[in-house]
Amino acid sequence: MPRLQSAVKSNVVKRSPNDTLWASYLKNPSERRHEALWATYQPLVRHSAERFNDKMNHTFDVSSLIAAGNVGLLDAIAEFSGQTTAPFETLAVPMIRQAMARSLTVERFKAKEHVLRMELAEAITQADDPRAPTLKQTQALLILNAAKIVAKQ
Repeated sequence: MPRLQSAVKSNVVKRSPNDTLWASYLKNPSERRHEALWATYQPLVRHSAERFNDKMNHTFDVSSLIAAGNVGLLDAIAEFSGQTTAPFETLAVPMIRQAMARSLTVERFKAKEHVLRMELAEAITQADDPRAPTLKQTQALLILNAAKIVAKQ
């Protein structure tokens, strides 16, 4: 007959295998230990990037999300003090996601700026043609188009 497990909880604290790595890094930070921490958490960055891309209907390149997530990971490593009882992942995951979101915002802004520059170049080219709209008309069109882009946000 199998023995039933005791309902009493143990006082043993479950330790992460990375605790020793963190302890050595926090005690004596070095570039080698920093790189070891960074390499240890690369699967977390990859997983976060893949989940982020899944939620965004696979619209983005995972490698660019991983690159942005690595910035967040480096920020999280710099901020983690080890003084809390929460694991590092609790701090790192939101920072990785925020870095990815910031990166996408910057990319979107650059794309809109590029479109406006292309429209301006096209307007200047058309201005050389006597049948083309005047510069004031072109500027008004560009302002209207920019307002439409901003309104869609």
